[in-house]
Amino acid sequence: MYTENQIQIFVLISSIFLGLFILTTVYLIIKLKLNGILLRKSKERLKEYSEDLEKMVEKRTVQLEKSEKSYRHLYELNKGILENSPGGIIRLDSELKIRYENPEMRRILGVPSGEESKAIGMDIRELPSIKETGISAIFKDLFDGKEIAIEIPFTSIYGKETYITLKGVPIFGNDKFTGAVLLINDITERKQSEDKIKASLKEKEVMLKEIHHRVKNNMQVIISLLRLQARNIKNKQAIEIIRVSRNRIKSMALIHDRLYQSQDLAKISIAKYIQKLTIDLFRSYKISSNEIKTKINIADISLDINSAIPCGLIINELISNSLKHAFPKDKEGEININFHSDNNSNLTLIFSDNGIGFPEDIDFRNTESLGLQLVNILVKQLNGTIDLEANGGTTFRITFPS
Repeated sequence: MYTENQIQIFVLISSIFLGLFILTTVYLIIKLKLNGILLRKSKERLKEYSEDLEKMVEKRTVQLEKSEKSYRHLYELNKGILENSPGGIIRLDSELKIRYENPEMRRILGVPSGEESKAIGMDIRELPSIKETGISAIFKDLFDGKEIAIEIPFTSIYGKETYITLKGVPIFGNDKFTGAVLLINDITERKQSEDKIKASLKEKEVMLKEIHHRVKNNMQVIISLLRLQARNIKNKQAIEIIRVSRNRIKSMALIHDRLYQSQDLAKISIAKYIQKLTIDLFRSYKISSNEIKTKINIADISLDINSAIPCGLIINELISNSLKHAFPKDKEGEININFHSDNNSNLTLIFSDNGIGFPEDIDFRNTESLGLQLVNILVKQLNGTIDLEANGGTTFRITFPS
């Protein structure tokens, strides 16, 4: 039998264990409830995260679809531009090997329809026409970021002969040379047209030279006829008229002779013309350059035939007038001819001598002298003006548009 103390101890121990069991049970129940609450919240958060992720994926998918559409549109646009470009286009890689050529480039190369181009994969510098013309070195500029431009005769690897212009544009990525684009135009027809035009111009140039030559020869025949006629004339006045006429014709013949000898058939150098004209007039009047000296100061001026002939006739008349009237009785003197342009696009001819001077009682604009009448008419023809200064000699100043 158990004693009362034992029973009390047993009851106490049982109460303690029962209390611990109850506390443990309560703890487990509370923990399970807390875990349930946490699990429920975790599920709710996971669901929220899942929904947010789905939205982000959906949004990103839409963005990617738009980007893909934009890329496809851009690709098709660029492809359309390349495929329909009127000029040839070549894409080179970083080693200058050909990686792409558009249809126009295939036509320039002469690639047979339906065949793959033999040029694909080739180094552009190894193409026969590039190599043979010695211009391979120019492609080195592409590596330095420089554009290149050349115009060359071109024979493709298929044997097709053309004339092309080539422009190269380098391409860089992250400061590194990644390749280049070559723009090539077939200018064969243009070059052929230019050659025809050049040939035609050359032919017309020869014809024009021949015309000037024949005009000059015809004038020389007239001069010779006048010289022969003068031999049979005894009247000094008539002889002088013939000589003056002969000199006028010679001044015009000299223009055509200069044009015939000139590289530029449109204009002649007035300096050489005036020097030759002066020498011929001194010889015609049998006057030595030791008796009457000449000083000629002429700028680098060229005149067309419409200005050169009247200008030459004016100088012819003024020199002739000085040689006949300014230095009587073998008087020595000097003739000065200055010809220059000013800042207003005008030309100024200053003719002067230090002879006896122009008669004060004669109006050079209204005179019976055929020579001075001719000078005034020719100045008007040039749309110019003429002024006379008589101070210790005679000075004519003529200005006309260049």
